[in-house]
Amino acid sequence: MYHVRKDKVWDFLTWLAANNPLYAKIHLSEAHLRLYEDDEIPGMEQRIITMEPSSAKRIFEQETAGIQPHFAASLASNIQPHDDSDEPLLERMGVSDVESVKIQGRTFQAAALMNLVCPPDQKPDLTIFSGSSAIGEYNNPDLIKGMFPTLFPFGRGGFEEPHRKVAVSFETQANYCLDLDNRCF
Repeated sequence: MYHVRKDKVWDFLTWLAANNPLYAKIHLSEAHLRLYEDDEIPGMEQRIITMEPSSAKRIFEQETAGIQPHFAASLASNIQPHDDSDEPLLERMGVSDVESVKIQGRTFQAAALMNLVCPPDQKPDLTIFSGSSAIGEYNNPDLIKGMFPTLFPFGRGGFEEPHRKVAVSFETQANYCLDLDNRCF
């Protein structure tokens, strides 16, 4: 079984906060640490799956036993007479031109884009960029160093490190890290 020793985790976090600039501003709370047991993985008891071996023949017989009624058939006996005072399940529902004969795709796209227009003081739900060049989704040289503090405990030496005297490409360093015989990465 897995064991997490709270004192070791606390020692590691305090060491990171003292020695790694990426963790220097993180507030560590002993009160939060005391919420966990001394030797457990939080929530582990909800994640245990017990598998009982079954015979293949018995499973095959169950799966091929015949047609079974639909699972909702048992709900039919529980249906109550209609009451107009009930709240509707769907307030608004619309289907327009399900055959896609009368309305062009551009009309649907325009309607969807109209829903994206929002007042100037709010941010849109979706932003669509257009152009011939790809847009970098995430440009953060500290990302890998922060995700793998056991590989970069001092917060230095990560991918595309700006302070390197000799630049190392992302691909070269990724290949190097993937070839490491280190289970932390």
